[in-house]
Amino acid sequence: MLAPGIAWGASWTREARLLLSKGRVVNRLKRIIHEIHRRSLWQVMGIYVVGSWAVIEAIQGLTEATGLPVWLPPFAVALLLIGFPVVMATAFVQEGIGAGSQERAVASDPEIYGVAAPAEAPRDDTGAHSILTWRNALTGGVLALALWGLVAVGWVLLGPGPVPSAADSADGVGNSIAVLPFANISADEENTYFTQGIHDDVLTQLSKIGALDVIARTSVLQYADTDRPIPAIAAELGVATVVEGGVQRSGNRVRINAQLIHAESNTHLWAETYDRELTAENVFTVQTEIAQAIADALRATLTPEEESRIASVPTANLTAYDFYLKGREAYQRYQAEDNNEAIRLFRQALELDPGYARAWAGLGDAFGQRPSRYGFPISWADSAIAASRRAIEIDPELADGYKAMGLAYTAQGQSDRALEYYRRTVELDPNHSPAANNIGLLSFQRGEFDEYLRWSRKAFSLEPTDIGRRATVAWAYWSLEEYDLAETWAREALALQPDALVTLDILSTLASHRGEFAHGLELAEQVLSQHPNSLAAHQIVAGIALFARDMERARTAAEEAARLDVSGFSHQWHASSTMLGFTLLATGDDERGRRQLTETLERAEPRLERQSWSASWEMASIHAALGNLDEAIHWAERSYEEWGYRFPRFIAIDPLWDSARDDPRFQALIARMQADVDEMRHEIELEEIAAGER
Repeated sequence: MLAPGIAWGASWTREARLLLSKGRVVNRLKRIIHEIHRRSLWQVMGIYVVGSWAVIEAIQGLTEATGLPVWLPPFAVALLLIGFPVVMATAFVQEGIGAGSQERAVASDPEIYGVAAPAEAPRDDTGAHSILTWRNALTGGVLALALWGLVAVGWVLLGPGPVPSAADSADGVGNSIAVLPFANISADEENTYFTQGIHDDVLTQLSKIGALDVIARTSVLQYADTDRPIPAIAAELGVATVVEGGVQRSGNRVRINAQLIHAESNTHLWAETYDRELTAENVFTVQTEIAQAIADALRATLTPEEESRIASVPTANLTAYDFYLKGREAYQRYQAEDNNEAIRLFRQALELDPGYARAWAGLGDAFGQRPSRYGFPISWADSAIAASRRAIEIDPELADGYKAMGLAYTAQGQSDRALEYYRRTVELDPNHSPAANNIGLLSFQRGEFDEYLRWSRKAFSLEPTDIGRRATVAWAYWSLEEYDLAETWAREALALQPDALVTLDILSTLASHRGEFAHGLELAEQVLSQHPNSLAAHQIVAGIALFARDMERARTAAEEAARLDVSGFSHQWHASSTMLGFTLLATGDDERGRRQLTETLERAEPRLERQSWSASWEMASIHAALGNLDEAIHWAERSYEEWGYRFPRFIAIDPLWDSARDDPRFQALIARMQADVDEMRHEIELEEIAAGER
């Protein structure tokens, strides 16, 4: 055991040594800080950081602008991080940016060094000073930048092509999108209607966003359960992105997954799975979240009104939502018995939730289809108006309510009011294909053929695989007397469906308007052979045979058409009864022919309140066929001036007007019609040239 004095001395010695050691550490830290200041390392660090930030920003912009892969900016960051210690070491060795100039030497600081600073040692030009020079550092930076550029150029020349960041353009093809039918991954196959309903609703939510071009439901249904690759589907639909998804309903839970795929690269831009308790509010919330996430991924800016529309909760009653989905599924089968079922289901939904605006709109739509599609009395249009009005009162932002109202007014022949509601529909839902198509058809009935083409092409862009939409564009070009373009569109449709009635119809009409009457009649007979029980097929043959002056064949076809024409006024060139009456006159049955034409004339006059030229022109044509030229010219002029009838090329080959061809009034009227068509065609030509389509 040590003596107390000795122990105390030893303890004091240890404390002294510890203090001396701490003092040395402090002095060393002070010396390091002093050297950092003396060699301007803070300045070098600041310059490097600011310069690196500028380089990264430039590289990021270049990457986005040229479609370079997303890993190239991080690669540049890695090169800059590697260069940082090299630059700092060079600055330390070279004593700052001045490359070690003697002017940077400072006086000794006894507080830091404890003694006078030693004399500066001679520079060792064979060691670190010769390697860590500013020239070498600058050369290394240039080489690093060159390496990055070499990799970037190599990727552009040899790589797989540009990978999109999220969207090519907010206004261009990058925002075109198709929502493929969702897969039903529930154990119960009966939940298929629920899966289809979720798919329809997600598509509808996206359709409300004006910055997106969304393919309509009818054009994507063919890809249900398909194993075709996404790039091939996207090419057929003309879109840049595709949405896939699935729905699993089990007990009181629902799982919805969705993914947004860039078609060209077949890579995911976004994907998410939503696992929620099965409530109406949760289902609608998920649909809103999916639409917002896809819009964000495509950099589509939503207006406040659009955000409000896609965030609305239509009903809080899940059972009412179920009935509505089943009703919509039945409605979309477009059969009379299914229409009855749809009405029953929509009514059940409304019994549970009388404030369910979508169910009211569905009911209005189903009522409106009855007179226009299934031959029910026109009084059903009144019921359609009442139901649609209730939908709009509950939800003034509901596009389907306005569309249903437009359909009802169309059935009543009130085209002005129908157009008003259809236009409001596309304001609320810019991708509403049926409304766009109906605006085009109503424009046709008003003689506004340029508008007819614009809206027909809009509807076609939303349903590019629909034969009817493509044929409608062909008819629009026909009405503008662009026969070559009309035939191009018609033959493209024919290639997709060789037996399509509407396609063969326009091809036979085009042949007749070109004076190829035998070929036109041959095509019309082909229509009839493929659709022997179709009213339209018999009307087509009767009309084309009239153009060809084959009155016996026209009479036979018109007899059958009149027998099938329960409405008494279906229109294909002329009413069935008009064609029958004229061919009876032409084949020697004068008494029966005149009686038939007179009866048709009496039925036509009450239809004048319908805002279309069909009834007025029918009256004019019947008067011309009966030899009443003053009355014929009177009604022809009214058809042109009040309802927009403008078909001079059709009139030129229509035998019902042969008796009026030398009348100066008739010739002047034809000249006015032709001038209007020429002006509309010129406007379309200019538009298509400006758009690079001609």
